[in-house]
Amino acid sequence: MFKLFKKKDKPEQTYKFEWYDVGERNPFNKRILDCRNYTQTNLATTSDKNIAEKFNRLRQSDGNQYISHGFKNKITLDTNLKYPPTGSQLTNLIFKAQSFDEKWDIYIYDNCFYFTRSWTGELIYKAFATRDSNHVTIYKIELETNDSVDKSIAMCNVHFLITTQILKGILPHRVPAKLKTEMEIALYSFSQFGNKCWYATYDDILDTVIKTSEG
Repeated sequence: MFKLFKKKDKPEQTYKFEWYDVGERNPFNKRILDCRNYTQTNLATTSDKNIAEKFNRLRQSDGNQYISHGFKNKITLDTNLKYPPTGSQLTNLIFKAQSFDEKWDIYIYDNCFYFTRSWTGELIYKAFATRDSNHVTIYKIELETNDSVDKSIAMCNVHFLITTQILKGILPHRVPAKLKTEMEIALYSFSQFGNKCWYATYDDILDTVIKTSEG
């Protein structure tokens, strides 16, 4: 996954990463790694003409093709993720990546969220919701299963994408425990979320404090 895009970046040793424990310099209630020096300075590009052309075609898609999509080896996660109402019905809503540095497109039709990779069009998550005057509630997530799927990270990813790309909040994203070095975390973070990620954590983020703006 890391090789799909070339990165115009500085030598590895010039990047500055810093861990923050919960406290005065950390607005979140989790221990975080500040990886902005990498995720906010890199530009994702590709030398593959087919990838570039597909990305551009997908900018014109309304996502209707995903409505009938079913996962071949589906797993289902029961959830209870709650968000403030957006003021809109949960249908005919589209959130599109504007550049290669934004890695996800999100479509919403008939109370179902479709999370797709912006540069391949691959459907990764379907999240089913209910809506009332107080909350939008995600009660179920579907995804393709394989040996590498971490169910808890899948749920965190859906929460992160809704919070950052739809509600425009800021919170750390969760990274797998197998990532040991700060550079590994930064590479994973940029590959997964591009310039939409600022901070990483090994912890569950479902109860994490959300910021409304960077600063």
